Amino acid sequence: MTVWQIVAVVLGSEALFKFIEWFFDRKDRKEENPILKELAEIRKDIRLLDKATCKNFLVRCLADFEKGNKLSDVEIERFWEQYHHYINELKENKHNTKRVDYGWLFCNRYLVLRRAYARFLKKKGCESEEYRRFARASKSWLEDYSLFMALKVQYNHCSWNNWAEDHKDVKRARKQKTQYAEEMGFWKWIQFEFDSQWQALKKYANKKGIVIIGDMPIYVAHDSMDVWQHPSQFLLDESYNPTVVAGCPPDGFSPDGQLWGNPIYNWKLMQEDGFKWWKNRVGQCFKLYDILRIDHFRGFAGYYTIPFGDSTARNGWWESAPGIELFKTINQAFPKYYSEVLDKEPSIEAVASPEIDIKKISEKGISMIAIVP
Repeated sequence: MTVWQIVAVVLGSEALFKFIEWFFDRKDRKEENPILKELAEIRKDIRLLDKATCKNFLVRCLADFEKGNKLSDVEIERFWEQYHHYINELKENKHNTKRVDYGWLFCNRYLVLRRAYARFLKKKGCESEEYRRFARASKSWLEDYSLFMALKVQYNHCSWNNWAEDHKDVKRARKQKTQYAEEMGFWKWIQFEFDSQWQALKKYANKKGIVIIGDMPIYVAHDSMDVWQHPSQFLLDESYNPTVVAGCPPDGFSPDGQLWGNPIYNWKLMQEDGFKWWKNRVGQCFKLYDILRIDHFRGFAGYYTIPFGDSTARNGWWESAPGIELFKTINQAFPKYYSEVLDKEPSIEAVASPEIDIKKISEKGISMIAIVP
């Protein structure tokens, strides 16, 4: 859990702004916030299934709802009393209480948020210009995302490839979205509220001369809106299961290798459509961050692929990826944005392994930080 998430969940947004004030006095005014990384399995096998470019509602500050008269201070205090009671029970049973329990938060926090959403509707918040502006700016993903989450609720959060056929297929599911309009509205509002808080914080940080570094993992989860919305962009079979998954080969530290389980991109199709999916993903990230760090950068040159269903990574093999072609395309898509944010040559900041040709990647428009053994 990052500093940002701890402050947001426990102390509220006022503490986040105070954190910015404290950080302003430091010489290195950059703070990494991998807040958009999708959370993996949590208690009771529930997953948090935000899109790669969506925001996690569990780190939304409840105190801000009190300011907007969407939640009373009594309701917020009751929520935290329940949480502390739960933590005390864990301590009595000698369980680890040093980590945030996302399972408990998932089961309880959004119940409080639904009360806030009901008051938002009562005040006709959906008719406000601020909300409409957000909806227009997010139209490329917001509608499908909210439909995906509404269906997740209906299916008790089971994996989307276990849904009914009419819902597995995103095109067929869209034709039925009117019956899910009420639930979709809640998930749209969740994203709107987080975006409002985040943009205010980012604006404040930038005024102080602080830039925020975003962390983008190379892969996404199979049970995610990304794969459901664009299954052809991933290597899946007719049942929407991955044919191969991501990981790392065996080495001196791990004789079985690392089996991550993420679906592999259909790089051939992505190249043919001009990396449209990647341009959209990176573009959304640049609305949130000043600098983007891409994790496992080595995977853009070549990636390790493992047969789906294997219990280890021993039977995997290496495949080639587009490499510099992808980043040239991204660079061409966002030249003005780079210049405005960094006030220098366009830059993608990434961590690379020694297998990548640093000099080749570092052509005009691409700068890198290389970490080598």
